[in-house]
Amino acid sequence: MESTYDPSVPPEKQVVKYKAKDGTVKTVTKAELQEQLESSEKLMQSLNETWEEKMLKTQEVHKEREKALEELGITVDKNMVGVHAPKKMPHLVNLNEDPLMSECLVYQLKYGRTIVGRLDSDKPAAIRLSGENILEEHCYIDNSDSVVTLTAPTGSMTFINGKRVAPDTAHKLRSGFRIILGENHVFRFNNPEEVRKQRDRQKHLSVAINGDMDGDPSSGGASPATRPDSPASSAADADWNYAKREAALRLAGLDPDSMPDDQLDSLYEKITKVKTLRGKRFEGGSRPDSSLSLSQMDDMWSEFGRPIHSSEALTDDTSPSVGVKVLDRVNKAIYVWSLDRLHQQLQKMRNLTSFIDRPQYSQHFSSAQPFYDSPAPEYSFIGNALVSLAPLSRRLSSTSTVPIFCRYTAEAIGSCRVDIKIASVTPPPKSRNGSNVSTRASSPIGTNIQPGSKVNFFLSVDQVKGLGSNDFASIHLQIRLASVTGPSTKSQDVYPSTVDLTSAGSSELKFKRTFQLIATPKILGYLREGYAPIEFFAALQATYLERIERWDEMREQRNIIPKPNGSAPTNSNPNLPAMRRSENDFVVEQVHDVVSWLTICELSSDGKYNPVPVLSQSPLDPGSFSLRQGLQRRLRLTLSSNSGKQLPWVAVTKIRIGNIRLLDGKGRAHESESKELVEIKLGKQQNVEFKPDGSGTLSIDTPWDSSVHDSSLLNRVTASGQRILLQISWSVDIDTCIDPVVFSMDMAVAIQARDAGAPSRFASMFSSTKRLAKTSAIFSLKLTPPLTRSAKDLWRLDTSEKYVRGEEALGPWRPRGISVVEDYERLVATEKRSADVQAIKVILASSPPQPYSGGRPQENILRDTLALWQKKFGHRGQIALSQKPDEEDAIPVPTLEPPIPLKLVAQTKLVPRSDMSTKAGYLLLLTDAGENTWQKQWFVLRRPHLYIYSHSNELEEVGVISLTGVKVESSVDMVALLGKPHLFTLFTSSNSHVFSAPNEKELHAWISKLDPTRIPNP
Repeated sequence: MESTYDPSVPPEKQVVKYKAKDGTVKTVTKAELQEQLESSEKLMQSLNETWEEKMLKTQEVHKEREKALEELGITVDKNMVGVHAPKKMPHLVNLNEDPLMSECLVYQLKYGRTIVGRLDSDKPAAIRLSGENILEEHCYIDNSDSVVTLTAPTGSMTFINGKRVAPDTAHKLRSGFRIILGENHVFRFNNPEEVRKQRDRQKHLSVAINGDMDGDPSSGGASPATRPDSPASSAADADWNYAKREAALRLAGLDPDSMPDDQLDSLYEKITKVKTLRGKRFEGGSRPDSSLSLSQMDDMWSEFGRPIHSSEALTDDTSPSVGVKVLDRVNKAIYVWSLDRLHQQLQKMRNLTSFIDRPQYSQHFSSAQPFYDSPAPEYSFIGNALVSLAPLSRRLSSTSTVPIFCRYTAEAIGSCRVDIKIASVTPPPKSRNGSNVSTRASSPIGTNIQPGSKVNFFLSVDQVKGLGSNDFASIHLQIRLASVTGPSTKSQDVYPSTVDLTSAGSSELKFKRTFQLIATPKILGYLREGYAPIEFFAALQATYLERIERWDEMREQRNIIPKPNGSAPTNSNPNLPAMRRSENDFVVEQVHDVVSWLTICELSSDGKYNPVPVLSQSPLDPGSFSLRQGLQRRLRLTLSSNSGKQLPWVAVTKIRIGNIRLLDGKGRAHESESKELVEIKLGKQQNVEFKPDGSGTLSIDTPWDSSVHDSSLLNRVTASGQRILLQISWSVDIDTCIDPVVFSMDMAVAIQARDAGAPSRFASMFSSTKRLAKTSAIFSLKLTPPLTRSAKDLWRLDTSEKYVRGEEALGPWRPRGISVVEDYERLVATEKRSADVQAIKVILASSPPQPYSGGRPQENILRDTLALWQKKFGHRGQIALSQKPDEEDAIPVPTLEPPIPLKLVAQTKLVPRSDMSTKAGYLLLLTDAGENTWQKQWFVLRRPHLYIYSHSNELEEVGVISLTGVKVESSVDMVALLGKPHLFTLFTSSNSHVFSAPNEKELHAWISKLDPTRIPNP
């Protein structure tokens, strides 16, 4: 009950006491009592409402919530949530270099001021960005009465449409503007209300112009519920690249919108010049291994039974380059592969050999894809007819019979008649001063076409002869627009004409075309000196492919190679020593396989350095060294090669370790905190040994102090499932190399606690993890001669005599040599000479002969004319290419001083690991032929290498044999000589190895797996 009442006392301080039903006395304030009373009234009012009234209120609340979310760019429809750009509020949309990442981030610009700041700053900011050149208060955007302005303080790097913003100045933003904040953040500003108003104004204007005033103009406006279109004028305006390029041009002072016409023209000419120079760049270089790759490809074609043949060819699409001519008998086609395409296809063929013994895998691979073009061309290029355009540049029509030259044999296979008739030549308009452009001709015969003239002419081809149905099922010819206008025209338009030889002869093949062009200076220059090739394509018959293949074989026979000048072939010098070995065997490119074994030893309690275990999770995992904190360590590096003294290494000259990275449990490598490679002090003792089996080893033992790297990754314990990657690089001095050979690889370590125990051997038996004593890697060492400095040294790059595995299956085929270049030079010279003769006939026929009225005797004129005809122009000499050495170089000259050996250039490449095992088993290996010493070891065949282990558990690797150029032989004489049954000899490019199989079945199994292309002895 209330004791007293005072109006001046607020309700929160007026106390009321009452007795509850349970007899307790409660004390509450009047304010609390009033709140309880209002809650009770609200509850009673809610209970008295009907279900219809409750549903209407719920719908109103739901609409208000949807409206609020829609303003934020979130749509809720039938329990589905969607995100879209705001429809009323101005906003910023991100632009990214990756189109898939663009327009994925939206910043809404609410009414008032929006501050853009740095992510790690303590100052308040609505938009926080990270990266370089982002200030704590980078800029602020004001939104007031549908007008949005941007202001940047002093020192802020902010760009609007590529132009840097002046400090402390408000810049009005319009929809579609590009904004760059810092160096990496690019946005587009969108203002839906501005776009909607602009669209309404355009509709009002269009209605007023059309005079259609019957309807309500305002009704055509966009509904507020519909999203406005993108304000960008084009797709390029909203592009990230466009915004960055726009800013770069503005910074360089190149604003295309404000540049005058003369500066724009000058800029365009410079850009065109740069593009032209880029197009003329030619990536040259010696490719001495192309013939070897070609032979390997033919071997695999023969191995898989593919009726394909290939040889070198020269193409002249741009600059003359070496290609591979493919004779496809299955699809009856001829096409040319580039050398890069050859290496790609060759790698696919090698992949097929990896699955040749696994049908469950090989069924998922297309065995035909590496060998053919897919799809194969229906028509093959067989030759062209070359026409000179010189008469056309002099306004002369011409009709001539042109021979069709085969591109593969450099011989004429037919002819055709080419008719060029000028329809009209419209001179250019007069210049501003009223005078015409100079029309003085550069030749006394004919009138040259003026620059800028409009030329119309007809070109027709008919009377095709020599292309019969025995070689071609159907033919067609085509002319490219660039063949008439020159390389200045980028158009790739082609005008073809077809005929079926089964129903009509080649004489029915006709082509007619009208050309219309503007004679620019570049086109006129091409017309005066250029040629237009008329290309012939055909669906080939099998007889044509056989003849081309036979021609290649006959062309490479040394006794019938003709001289370029047409003289009779000459034999080699009879004075040469008969048994002298070709110098090609000594100077060609060498490839050696080097195996590296790396061991890390830690100091134990007995004072000795013991190898730490290496944990490998799979055959593809080289393993991780388990190291303990605070112990002294030593590195033991062993290099092995089957090349023996062919690779005369001397010593390891340098070892460097660095580039420390963390590899987490998901296989992601984190950025290195210590990228510098620290040189390790080498040990004094190095061991070089060349064994009786023809192999050689080089080993070194050196201390390694991990504290010199100053890396926290090596100082702390490595978390479970993580590894630390280190790059180790070493240099080896080899007598035959110019500089020390550098090898580089990654090794993985895991730091354990000082008192941590070694990994359990028993636990590794029940898991896929193997415990090894060392990690291994295989390097491919390529030794090449230095760049040639004279033409006579070019023959030293010859690889035609080098053995390639399985070349016996190719029969008499040999890769093409220098004759390819000779044929191409002869073909080009013959084509141009024939075209020039026809052009000179037309030019001379246009000027009728005139009687001689001079004072010189006719006999002197005839003598001068004959002398002019016999005079040679151009280069006086001729480049003589030969795969044989010069005679004076071939005959050894006795000297007192020994010859200086040629030093080679080394290049190393880490060979990727392979887990595809083709065969495994025990074999006896002859380790010392003099002592007849044999050793039983476990061999695993993983192409392209044969791995040697001491036991079948494959934990201790003792050697690796490269199978490059492998050849397997098995003879009874070897069995009788060595006294071991089931013998076979493995010949590689660098060594030979003798094995003894357990039984006859294993003998044949190993031979077939090692050399599938081997032809068994009868």
